[in-house]
Amino acid sequence: DLRQDGRHLGTLDDLHAIARGRRTGLVITPQVFALHTPRDLRLQQSEIAAYRWAPLLPLLQGQHRTSHPYQHEGAVYHLPAYDVGGWVVWGLTFQMLQMLLDELREEGTG
Repeated sequence: DLRQDGRHLGTLDDLHAIARGRRTGLVITPQVFALHTPRDLRLQQSEIAAYRWAPLLPLLQGQHRTSHPYQHEGAVYHLPAYDVGGWVVWGLTFQMLQMLLDELREEGTG
């Protein structure tokens, strides 16, 4: 229960979901919370298959950057990604994480 175990830090910009190079009509509004203490999360399996905890500082410093090959209509694109302990974060998840890191960088310089 994030109301009990966390603190709402803010809302990131809306993201439009894209599948096969086209918008799907789905808009995602990422919410950012800080947990009082890290814990196992009870997740609805219909929404997420797995999760991983990752320290933000190395990501803020640009560590773990990589690319993820993605094939679309016969062409291979190398999309920006993070490799966090063997788990590749790319696509919409990468975009949400990148928005969070950009906000954190701005807060650190402002």
